[in-house]
Amino acid sequence: MDGVIVTAAVILAVIALIEIVTLFCAKPFGKPVYIAVIPIFSEDGDLPAKLERLAMRSLPAAVLLNVSATEEQLQICRQFVRDNQAAEIVNAQDFEEYLAQAFGIREEGENNP
Repeated sequence: MDGVIVTAAVILAVIALIEIVTLFCAKPFGKPVYIAVIPIFSEDGDLPAKLERLAMRSLPAAVLLNVSATEEQLQICRQFVRDNQAAEIVNAQDFEEYLAQAFGIREEGENNP
């Protein structure tokens, strides 16, 4: 009887290990796990330092959200996007649509392709 319990416990432990590895290590195909969003306001005087810290991280995707950026800030953001393939500049009014596309969210009643 003890052998059956030990065997069952080992099988359950192996299954749990496989589930944990799959959950935390596997990446979904084509869609980011998360997106870093950096809002850009005209009052933000620390933008270059924020972008420098962001560049040091390994992110699947980064959005520079243009809320009220100045032309100088947009130029800094454009340079950052050129240097970092995972980054994009998105205007605040287009952000909802961007998220829907990035995560594959569809409105109710929309036809699936």
